[in-house]
Amino acid sequence: MRNLYACLLALASIFFVTGSYLEAPRISFTGHVRIDVNTRNNVNCNYDTQRPVDPDINKDWNSNGTSEFSFLNCNVTSAHTSGGYVSPIDRDPVVGASVLTNLNQSYPKLVDLDVDYQLIKSGVYGMNLVLIVNKKVALQATLESNVLAQDVWTRSVCHSKSMSTYSSSKCVSILSNVQWTNASEDSSALSEMKRVSNGSNLSISMVVYFYTRNRASSLYTNFTLGYVVGTIGVARSTEPLNFAGTRLLSYKDAYPVNISINGTDSCNNVLPTPVWMYKAPFTIYKTSTNATALAVDFSNSIAFDTNGDMRDLGELQLAVENVGGKCTQLIGSPLPYLKPLWNEKGGIVDYIIDETTARLLNSSPLIVVRIDGYGTKTTFDFNQQMNMAAADNKYLLPPCDGKGDIHLQLMLKETQFYIRAMNYYVGRLEFNQIMEVRILVTKYGKTVPNVKVNVMQSNIVIPPQGVEVVQKPNASYTDANGIATFTFKANNISFPRQYSTDENQTTPWPGCADTTTHTLPIDGQVYTFNYSVADNVTYNYDGPFVTDVNEIAILGYSFYTPPPRPYTWKDDIEAVFSQYDHLYGRVMRPIVQLSSFRSVTLPQNLQLIKLAMSLDINHPSYMPVTRDLSSTKRNVILEWLKNPIFNKHSKETPYVDTVPLCSPPKSLAALSLAESYFHPPQCSKHHDGGKNNFLEFSNPGKVDSYFEEIFQSESSSNKKMTEMTDICTLESLKKDLQLAMQLELSTIPPYLTALYSIIEGCNLEIKELIRSIVMQEMLHLLQATNILIAIGGDPKIDDSSVVPHYPTIGLPGGVLPRLKVSLKKLTLMHVYEVFMGMEVPHNNSVDLPGGGITNNTIGQFYKKINDCIHVLGDSIFLESRVGRQVDWPWAINILIGELYVVTNVSSASDAIKEIVEQGEGASPFDPLQGDVRRLAHFYKFEEIVCQKMLINTTHGYVHEGPPIPYNPQGVWPMKANPRSADIPHHNNCYTEAKAFHGAYRALLRNLQEIFSGTVDGTTGMKNAVTIMEAMAVHARKLMWTKITPDDDETCGPVWDYDWVESKC
Repeated sequence: MRNLYACLLALASIFFVTGSYLEAPRISFTGHVRIDVNTRNNVNCNYDTQRPVDPDINKDWNSNGTSEFSFLNCNVTSAHTSGGYVSPIDRDPVVGASVLTNLNQSYPKLVDLDVDYQLIKSGVYGMNLVLIVNKKVALQATLESNVLAQDVWTRSVCHSKSMSTYSSSKCVSILSNVQWTNASEDSSALSEMKRVSNGSNLSISMVVYFYTRNRASSLYTNFTLGYVVGTIGVARSTEPLNFAGTRLLSYKDAYPVNISINGTDSCNNVLPTPVWMYKAPFTIYKTSTNATALAVDFSNSIAFDTNGDMRDLGELQLAVENVGGKCTQLIGSPLPYLKPLWNEKGGIVDYIIDETTARLLNSSPLIVVRIDGYGTKTTFDFNQQMNMAAADNKYLLPPCDGKGDIHLQLMLKETQFYIRAMNYYVGRLEFNQIMEVRILVTKYGKTVPNVKVNVMQSNIVIPPQGVEVVQKPNASYTDANGIATFTFKANNISFPRQYSTDENQTTPWPGCADTTTHTLPIDGQVYTFNYSVADNVTYNYDGPFVTDVNEIAILGYSFYTPPPRPYTWKDDIEAVFSQYDHLYGRVMRPIVQLSSFRSVTLPQNLQLIKLAMSLDINHPSYMPVTRDLSSTKRNVILEWLKNPIFNKHSKETPYVDTVPLCSPPKSLAALSLAESYFHPPQCSKHHDGGKNNFLEFSNPGKVDSYFEEIFQSESSSNKKMTEMTDICTLESLKKDLQLAMQLELSTIPPYLTALYSIIEGCNLEIKELIRSIVMQEMLHLLQATNILIAIGGDPKIDDSSVVPHYPTIGLPGGVLPRLKVSLKKLTLMHVYEVFMGMEVPHNNSVDLPGGGITNNTIGQFYKKINDCIHVLGDSIFLESRVGRQVDWPWAINILIGELYVVTNVSSASDAIKEIVEQGEGASPFDPLQGDVRRLAHFYKFEEIVCQKMLINTTHGYVHEGPPIPYNPQGVWPMKANPRSADIPHHNNCYTEAKAFHGAYRALLRNLQEIFSGTVDGTTGMKNAVTIMEAMAVHARKLMWTKITPDDDETCGPVWDYDWVESKC
């Protein structure tokens, strides 16, 4: 990833030749885009932690937002090659291919530049685009960090008040780090694109429109979803990073044309001056057959009606304006701008033009005209200064073909000069840092040398010159390539941010209550700059010069000098972390409460924060997601995380942190009768040698409970689970270790689902117990993987035959073949029935017909593996495989355990011993036999069921320790065994469930790459950790989302390998 402040391009020709997405070859796609912005930081006053959060939901309409940006159900709709348009009927497999974001990382993030500069300066970070052809990856590439909304306009001229948004925005960027696979060769269109690009970058355009932000209807509509239409083509080294085409059609020189509204189109809040068409970039280029082609991008150019369809503006046509002062030269046939253009071709129109038209366009503007009937009308002389207030009945010169009775209305006109930034024009600077911005000036597609370009600050803020242009005066002449270079430098900017009471200020005082000081604890200040061609330019042009540029915007961080060491929570960290908790706590608190010293300094949280804050700023999981923390402050925090001291006088915390209260919603679904009255009688007994009642737990004939039998009948056993044999060879051991991986993987979704169902602040002791168990199960999965790698095996995890499906009978490897395993919310009954059932201690196995073995417990399963390892000996372990083994992403922790590097029989046995003792324990009779510092999973679950800690007394181990309370009202009423096929389309449950499932699949792909050794293990595990945290956030959002408005139950995470769309 290139540095944010590096120069992007080097120009080599006076003629500006582009090969952008507008040219062939290219592909177009469409679908949904999920933009889960967090809006708590929309309100300046919310940055003050001493104030209550502003309750205005019109300002803060998505306080649970994750800041994620991702495609949803996007597919390629067409391709355009040197041979012409490729439609669905041409059977090129690229048509219909899936377009995804981030195959093996957490989701990209959409980040505002600042609270005072949102949307138009918001950028996408950490996005990889992936193209799937015939279920195989054909293309992967990295989207350069960019501004999402480079061109924004109110696209629904006549819109309904019930609609959420009416805007449309266009984003153009570069796809770098392009990786083609053999799957791309299946498509002739992709093959041509690969050949033409020759390993270079690709160009991408995306238009996002009709974004839904109406929370009131979120149960019925796709809250946080919008539509996207995009095109991908080949980029050239001379192409600007964020601006399309060599030339630009603009609406600024057109009259406000009167167009009637269809009577069926509901119409409220009509704009006072309707803009029926908006900017359209275009290019003229030579095809592979040496023909002259004109390609115009109307994807963000034509108004919509209230239904989201292209508005019928009548007959539109391209033309050359004012040919010889006599006529208007029409080009080709009328524009096919309705459904086919939009749905299939990405909004791009292509024409082959003759040489006469091409010569005219070398020195004359392209225009878009609307044919408005016939008859005699006055014409307007465009050689005169434009008058935007002129009457609507002014028409252009008649067509050059002699049909003088056709009335032509001007809709769009090319700007004679096209001025735009070549590289990044939005950035962040610390004190004394500099940033270069290159401004490109072209005229009718050709670069303009030796023209003076002015840059001037366009906003009025305090301090007034925190970022300034180094050149004095603020002007520069374009070089032979039409580029003027400007250098910006950050000066000393104070903290906190100062505001003015002058309404003429760009960022006036937001009016926070109860203060006489017009400051807020917001770091830095934003400075914006406009650029234009100087007034003394000698080139002639029609009408007023219109640049229509996107202003340069730079966030200058406040000057900060690190304090004397040691850094402490009270003096240096608390204010920063508490502000993030105040703003984003609703999303982060299920993972860590940043305002709490105790929560932050938990071992797993310390390591998680350290990991996230050490990532590259372009990584999707970089912390803080807002990118508003200077590197100097970030380095102080990272240093403190190594030695988290509370204050300089004592390492102890002198007060108790506030803990979120358990405040469940009033309308939770009631528990079933069995759940309400469940209490296992075993909790009143004690563990005492042969009298340990849980020895009978796995015997279906002796289960003593108030509910249905835990174990299913023999006939209902899952025969797929009885795959372990009694053979001991190297190949059979590899198969058994693959089953061991699947066995460990199968325990994680049930445990995590129950954990996710706990409402914030409720059932805290149970939450910590289950979380510790999940961490150990992940360790067990990696441990089994390392043993398999060590003996030359190739672990498989990203495969539908490996990933468990729920509900299921029995576990992989023939373990507990009659145990019914379901995905349910946390209840004592579920913990007793399923979780204790999976971890039950036992020392027995049952022979199956045909030599198979059914293992009553996980421990028995691993005993067979361990026995086989001892039989085969040290010779099966390969020294060459040590480097491929997986590293545990956390520091060694006695409460979690150790991930062993396996090199011989001894280390493999130690690893297996760790798995067994953490699961069912060293002995079914003595919970603490073995490692006295840790309880096995079985006994931890038993503590949850009995609601008291297990302690050792003279009568044996009894549940008479400190309470572990269970509050059934502190659990979300999740529907059991969530399946994608049961979730209706077009509601918020669908959106969140699809987001969770996408993250889960990304985790599986990421782990597969780590296990296969195709990526660096350390980097891969960092990605895995951040993906798992993203899964946790989406799972908890699902838990409070109703399936439909009328349901009592809520959604839950979908753990199936394949997403199956519902039929409703």
